[in-house]
Amino acid sequence: MTRSTRTSIRLAQRQARRVLDDAQRAVAASAVHRLVTHTEIFRRSKRIASYVAFDGEINPATIAATAIGLGKELYLPVIGSGNRLRFAYAAPDIPLANNRFGIAEPAPGYRWCIDPRRLDLVLTPLVAFDAAGFRLGMGAGYYDECFSFLIEHRHWLKPKLIGIGYDFQRIDDIDASVRDVPMWCIATDRAIYASDSAGRKIGDGCI
Repeated sequence: MTRSTRTSIRLAQRQARRVLDDAQRAVAASAVHRLVTHTEIFRRSKRIASYVAFDGEINPATIAATAIGLGKELYLPVIGSGNRLRFAYAAPDIPLANNRFGIAEPAPGYRWCIDPRRLDLVLTPLVAFDAAGFRLGMGAGYYDECFSFLIEHRHWLKPKLIGIGYDFQRIDDIDASVRDVPMWCIATDRAIYASDSAGRKIGDGCI
């Protein structure tokens, strides 16, 4: 897949989710919350990274609230020095501030960041995904760089990356590169899709 093709897919998919109204987004978020919070991996995870919804993304705020209510540690992504993605502890009372992309993240001075290898579960936003479990993000490659160590594992350990998106964002083939990190699974408003690229097959009981 060429860069221009990826750009076209991103533009089309971002526009498709932007036109959804608040009620449609709320229904989708509720469906994803129900699916994710009933998975074994969510129940077993102690340190969970979420994200703040932006540009029409499915809002995982209720998943994050459920995690906190169950006594789990919650982390949110921040763009750190050197444009590297980091994950900062996000207690309910920690203030947020918009970064240069207009995305809310824990404010400077309130950041205690965790080694991404210590996370158990990462809710990962996406623009599109395919049946193999690969995702297209916004194009900067922050998540792929941050979790590149997962590609080197012969056996999938942690964290488990769950892509979060609308079901209509599924496409036939992303034609992933060697630098693209596959998702553990994809959760949409209709289903959870296991990822063959993560060394698992649909229905193997690992979700």
